This record gives sequence, structure tokens and C-alpha cells, in this order.
Amino acid sequence: GQGAFGPVYRATQPSGVVLAVKVLASNSKQGEREFETEVILMGRLHHRNLVNLVGYCTEREHRMLVYEYMSNGSLADLLSSKEPLKWDWRVRISQDIARGIEYLHDGVIPPVIHRDIKSANVLLDYSMRARVADFGLSKELSDDVAVSGFRGTFGYIDPQFIATKTFTEKSDVYSFGV
Repeated sequence: GQGAFGPVYRATQPSGVVLAVKVLASNSKQGEREFETEVILMGRLHHRNLVNLVGYCTEREHRMLVYEYMSNGSLADLLSSKEPLKWDWRVRISQDIARGIEYLHDGVIPPVIHRDIKSANVLLDYSMRARVADFGLSKELSDDVAVSGFRGTFGYIDPQFIATKTFTEKSDVYSFGV
């Protein structure tokens, strides 16, 4: 597939484990910063409702992120399919996303603001459990640093950000509600 970061490939290890490999487009400076952010953050974030970073590769100009493969794709794809999503699945997926966001805000020190919660950044595993993905725009929140600067996706941006130019945990909660 294709992500904002670059192409995404499905790979199978000799043991049979299936992985997703995101390859950074070689001409992307923004992508380089996002790559570093994702490696650093995902190295310390571990929760059942976050996509698990298995490894990464940096060799000369090549950058790759290796994740568990999420066989049921993104929530965005599921929502745009012709089959309506059952209500019990909607509730379970929503709870999974909320638990992942709760972990980011309350389960780690310092808290992490995702800054790009949207249906395309929620992936579904083989059992339809939702996992928050794509941490390239995320920031750690410390008491002395306001997280500012426009990041995220139009339509999902917290209206309070427009007034304050600052992202908070509430920004992620707003995006989740969209």
C-alpha cells in the first residue's frame, strides 16, 4: 500500500510471521523527522491498543519501520466499505481506540499527544481489535513545553487549536470524537 510516509509492504519472515514494512520516501525531510519521532516513541510505548513496532532499519539513505501486520486494514477502509459495520463492533473498536488514547495521556510519563487521530490511523488486527498507529507527528507533553505548530489532518483538528495554536490531550479527544 501507500502511506503518507512512503510505500508500505507486506513481508513474511521465514518463521511465517507476517509484518508490515513502511519505507521512508528518500526525498522527504519531514519524513526523516517523523521517522525519528516514531522510533523513539514506539521504543517506549507498549499497549495492546497501539500498533507494535517490531524494528527499524537505517542504512545509508534508506529508512524503514517494521510493524506487526494488521490484517484487517484501517478503520477508514472499513467505514468506506459497502458492508455496514455491526454496532457491537463499532462499540468495541471505539473502546479500543479510547483505551489507546488513555494510555498515551495517562499511562506514560511524560504523556504523549498523538496529534493525528483519525480513522486512517486506526488499524485492525486479525481479531478486529483496534490499534492506534502512525506516531510520526506525536509529541511528548512536558509541563514547561507547549506543543504548538500545525500538524494533523484538516477536519480532525481541535477548534481550540485554531485559537491557541497549542495542542493538548483534549486535541486528541476531539479528533477521536470526529
